[in-house]
Amino acid sequence: MKKGIFVQLILVLLVLPFAVACKGDKGAKEVDCDTEIQTKAEFIQGFFADNSKPLSDILTKEYELDELQGFFGHIPPMEDYTYRNRRVGTYSSLSIDNTNERFPIECTRSWGDLKRYYYSVYKVKGGGYYYVFWITNESVTYADACFTAYLPPASFRKASDFDSLINGISTAEDVSIIDPTIQLDFLLNRGIVSYSLLDDGTTMEIEYARTLEMKGRSDLVVIGKRVIEDTGRRVMLSNILPCDLP
Repeated sequence: MKKGIFVQLILVLLVLPFAVACKGDKGAKEVDCDTEIQTKAEFIQGFFADNSKPLSDILTKEYELDELQGFFGHIPPMEDYTYRNRRVGTYSSLSIDNTNERFPIECTRSWGDLKRYYYSVYKVKGGGYYYVFWITNESVTYADACFTAYLPPASFRKASDFDSLINGISTAEDVSIIDPTIQLDFLLNRGIVSYSLLDDGTTMEIEYARTLEMKGRSDLVVIGKRVIEDTGRRVMLSNILPCDLP
């Protein structure tokens, strides 16, 4: 069992160098679409990234949240891969081609200093947006969904919202009730942590105990939390362009 968990965490670490589409620079967060005019550019065959127009000028379709979550899952794909001990790039049902066939992609943004990181945006009926971050290999020959989140208007939490968490008792499932958009990272060098973007631009980082049984969020027990200001490349939601937030 210990070997299984170790292999599981190693797989996540092996994926990280190829997951550049899921990480970015904090500076990109401060760039607005109005000043980030960029020529439409193909980032993978048949798919283009364009930062030159606001979402209101691009998105023509709306989807029920249940439809999107039924396809992408109720937890982010990378987290699901970890529980299932699956390798990224083999879960072809969430490839960009299959995604586009089911939910035609109308808007993809690029971000980061070299504009090599990408996410797509869908409009949700009733308000808010659904974001899909893409993972690509270095040669950009494929793209799979790696992180997803639904942000309704006024969706970010305050640090005090997490005061009810109890070390040694509360789990990641409890955290996800407070913040449904949590991003869980499984790393050998740092352990298991989750990130929640707060309404003041800081991030709530929560640490979880290592466990031999890791089949879902209820198996991850909280052992500590802290507010951090500089998240660098870690928190994906912090890299959404300001004009793309609900």
